[in-house]
Amino acid sequence: MDLIKYNPKNAISPNGFNNIGHTCYFNSMLQAIMSCTSVGHELLGERRAQYEAHPFAKHLVALALATRPDEKTGTDSSEWPK
Repeated sequence: MDLIKYNPKNAISPNGFNNIGHTCYFNSMLQAIMSCTSVGHELLGERRAQYEAHPFAKHLVALALATRPDEKTGTDSSEWPK
């Protein structure tokens, strides 16, 4: 995975995830991971099909799709894989 310089215009929405019981620590870890531009690009890039076939990684791909920058959040998604 290539590292991509952090760009606030490409950051995920600052809204947190819903907590169910004692999931706040896990949610904070997911938010930290998903805020790394390189992670989102990797999950949605050329190897996306490989990640979607993995039992756990497919959920990270879905999370990256749900939280990637777009018009709704007012952030720039032009640099993100489609």
